[in-house]
Amino acid sequence: MYIILIYDNILLEIYKVGSDCYEKSINLYRLVLAGLSTGIFADEIYTTVVDRKIRYEGQRITTKYPVLSYDNTTYIAVRDVAKMLSKDVRWDENENSIVFLSPMERAINNYDTGETIGRAIIKEFYNDKITENSIYRTDFCGRSWFLDDTFIEEVIFEPDKNINLDDLKANDGYDLEYQLYIANHCDVRVHISAIDGRIFIEERDEDNNMTEYSLFELSQRNKS
Repeated sequence: MYIILIYDNILLEIYKVGSDCYEKSINLYRLVLAGLSTGIFADEIYTTVVDRKIRYEGQRITTKYPVLSYDNTTYIAVRDVAKMLSKDVRWDENENSIVFLSPMERAINNYDTGETIGRAIIKEFYNDKITENSIYRTDFCGRSWFLDDTFIEEVIFEPDKNINLDDLKANDGYDLEYQLYIANHCDVRVHISAIDGRIFIEERDEDNNMTEYSLFELSQRNKS
């Protein structure tokens, strides 16, 4: 069973009920929504993942996010629709709306390139913390905390031994709980602008807070 956040009939996010990451994630997302614009409310709706074949102009579409069914209506994530239409998607805070745009010129267009850059930065500055147990997550979003059109690389250097990572991986192929576990517990998160290549790094401190650094700041710290 999943809970989805919907605003004005638009699928915003998906969480699996009962996951360790669920409560923290959904509360964090509420805060993000509240910070975007006054008067935004996201309903909690119980729904189920369904196996639906999606075709666009005769071509089979592979969705990144689960296809959901609620009240005899099928829901597809906005980002999957944008990809289907070869569009970028943005949140317009002033207009309180989700906007589809023509793709922008990007310095980095390839998902694998974003992953390679992110992991190279992690290896450069945190090589002494990487172990054979380290796990990674790569994502792309229209806007991160710092940059528009951003590749994100996250790493947990030493996952909690009390958590069975295989149990977090779903049979539906989307691994939502596994992805959320890394996103919520990562030790380092690298933000890479697809537009101009700018980079920011977030690092978890001893108080479990994430602090942001530039590449220059990390370089200077490593020299001292």
